[in-house]
Amino acid sequence: MSRKIRVTYKRARMEALRKAQQVGNMLIYDNVLKGLERFAWPRIRFESIAVSWLEKYALFLRKEGKAQTTIAIHLRTLRAILNIAKQQGVIREEREKNAEILTKF
Repeated sequence: MSRKIRVTYKRARMEALRKAQQVGNMLIYDNVLKGLERFAWPRIRFESIAVSWLEKYALFLRKEGKAQTTIAIHLRTLRAILNIAKQQGVIREEREKNAEILTKF
């Protein structure tokens, strides 16, 4: 699998959630996907997701008028995507360090 977060990867995750009847989570993934697309379209490389990237993404969401709770949901969902990628061997353990900031917003 490519080291890039692709729309198809996230869409596949959303389809899996739909099949598992986790529609609430599916809608959250869809909303986060749209936010990521607005921020860093067309592709986001796993390697580019670092503390500074996460800070810029959070600031972008804030400028869009998102509440702190919504920003936290976006970052938590992104962390879940990173964890899935780590489990599938798409990213290495060292990328986990960058996820630490996800809990600081």
